[in-house]
Amino acid sequence: MLNGGITSAEGVREALDKLDGVMLGRAAYHTPWLLAELQRELFGAGGVEDREDAVAVMTQYIGRQKVRGVPVKNISRHLLGLFQGLPGARRWRRFISENAHLDAGNDRLLLEALDYMQRGIAVAPGSVAVHGNALE
Repeated sequence: MLNGGITSAEGVREALDKLDGVMLGRAAYHTPWLLAELQRELFGAGGVEDREDAVAVMTQYIGRQKVRGVPVKNISRHLLGLFQGLPGARRWRRFISENAHLDAGNDRLLLEALDYMQRGIAVAPGSVAVHGNALE
C-alpha cells in the first residue's frame, strides 16, 4: 500500500507500474501544473500548453464565476503554486495573496499577477533567457 509521497509525473508513472491508480493530494495542490503534465503524459494531447495558457483559461473561468457571485480569492488561492520552482514564483504568490481579498470581483487578478511576476524576473544580460516555462 502506498500512502502519499508522490510529487512528480515520474513518481506517478512508477507507481502505475505496480498499482491500478494513484491519488494526488498535496502534490496537486502545491504544484497544480503537475496535473497538466500528467494529462499530456498519461492521456496524450489535451489541456493547456503552458502556464500562461492556464492563466488565460482560469481568467475566463473566474469571469464566469464572478457572475455567480464567487469571490476571486476562492479560486485564485488554488493557483498559488502554478509557477512553483520557476523564476518569479514568489512574486506570483505574493501578488495573489496580497491582492485577491481587496476586490472580490477582480476577474483580471491572475493576468495582473502574471504581469507582476514577469516584470520582476531578473536575468543577467547574456546569461539566460526566459521562454514560456523554461530558462534557456
